[in-house]
Amino acid sequence: MRTLYCLRLKESPLSLERLFMFPRRHIPDMPGTTNQEFPLITIGVIVFNREWIINEMLTSVQNQTYPQDKLFIVIVDGKSTDNTVKVAKEVLSNSNFSGYEVIVEQSTIPEARNLCIKNMKGDYLFFWDSDVIMELAALEGILNLLKKDHADLMSVLPNYLFVNSVDEIQKKWPELEIKYRQNVTGPIDVTGAGCLLISKDVLAEIHFDPDMTFAEDIDFTSRATEAGFKLFETKNIVVINVKSDNPYSHIYFDMPIKTTLRGTRKKSAIQAQHITANYQWITNGFPPVNKAVARFFFSNKRYLFYVGYVPAIVLTVIGVLIQNLWVGLVFPMYFLVFTAFQCKKRGLFKGLYSGLRSLIVGIPTTYVLLYYFAKLAIKKPKRFTSKL
Repeated sequence: MRTLYCLRLKESPLSLERLFMFPRRHIPDMPGTTNQEFPLITIGVIVFNREWIINEMLTSVQNQTYPQDKLFIVIVDGKSTDNTVKVAKEVLSNSNFSGYEVIVEQSTIPEARNLCIKNMKGDYLFFWDSDVIMELAALEGILNLLKKDHADLMSVLPNYLFVNSVDEIQKKWPELEIKYRQNVTGPIDVTGAGCLLISKDVLAEIHFDPDMTFAEDIDFTSRATEAGFKLFETKNIVVINVKSDNPYSHIYFDMPIKTTLRGTRKKSAIQAQHITANYQWITNGFPPVNKAVARFFFSNKRYLFYVGYVPAIVLTVIGVLIQNLWVGLVFPMYFLVFTAFQCKKRGLFKGLYSGLRSLIVGIPTTYVLLYYFAKLAIKKPKRFTSKL
């Protein structure tokens, strides 16, 4: 289902207008630009069950100093079960954008990003995550930095704000603007796509790999820089990624198991490379890969639990062969502990489903990841800059 609007619409007062009224002095210096010289930018937004934040996010887009008639909005919704699409259309219908398109289609994140590319207009595509709020001059500043540094892609490093309700955003914002701004911009080799401006020259050559059902942005930007395109990242723009403890969106959990398993080898390879590179950045060198691996697994205990499945299965098989009841119960008890925890967290049905996914998805994903960690340990990993 698609809804396409290309008419200029009246601009209406915005409830959060004051929240993003930052002085224009925050725009990075570059030669003056008239309204006629602003290029058309497409804002690409991937959404799934974001009713709780989509109004604030789109309001942040509307309040940008960048001319509204130079922005085209493409929203790809993965068939949300809440009122995300309804709220988005209500906000957009009171906008002054050059036009907008709302696409409702069952899709993975890379597939949705490619739909944004397919339907973009203008010289640039800016991926704006559906739970991200930006300061008033963000878009103008990001474009100015990209031109100033002669870059092909410009990423903004987001900061995270954990809230219980969206009302807390306005209360906390003033201190965040002072706390997080840093006059730092520089070249990197790989980044995420939550706040990423991309030239159409890049998109003419590189799209998102549909097999990368996660880490699709790491894969995309890695291939872009390998192809010779210049990627920069800045901390000079205040961008807040709003998070909540409430489980509004389960896009990965709700993904069909067959889809989740797609591209396991590719995803594990890029994930292993990225984890190792991040650790190299933190330690400013080439530490043994095992330290990066240990740090990852102890920071992501779910993967550590998946590692234990295979030894538990082996012990159970041995227990059956030697007719030892206690040894034979190792795997069933191991599985029940995980499933019981998931049932407590998600409810009975989703907990049982999570337990099943841990076997079908968790085991192969974890052990393929270990395989690529082992390869990196044998062969010195390529060093690339993933953080400023």
